[in-house]
Amino acid sequence: MQYNTSGLIVINNDNYFIFQEKNYCKKDIHSEEMINFYEKQKLFFTKWETANYIFVVDNFNENQEKIQDGAFRLSQYLYNNLGVKMEKSVLVLVSIETRRITIRTGEITKKVY
Repeated sequence: MQYNTSGLIVINNDNYFIFQEKNYCKKDIHSEEMINFYEKQKLFFTKWETANYIFVVDNFNENQEKIQDGAFRLSQYLYNNLGVKMEKSVLVLVSIETRRITIRTGEITKKVY
């Protein structure tokens, strides 16, 4: 939420967004390329009624917890603080420095896809 108020992230809708700890895409968040990306996230949400989130961080320290557990905690945060129905969602967590990625799907999403 702090990044949203500082202009480092665009959250037009609580059902889809991309969070980059740093500007890994090397694009302004209001650039045409990023606007197109947000539109694809919106289309995915609209077409499949599936919330979708991408979190890209510098370094997810797996000495503290597994990246899969971190994705679970993020999904719980979105559910508890934004009221998102995470049963029908896709959440991607990427750690740049450790080159690790996890994709978490909600229970309904798992069954459908």
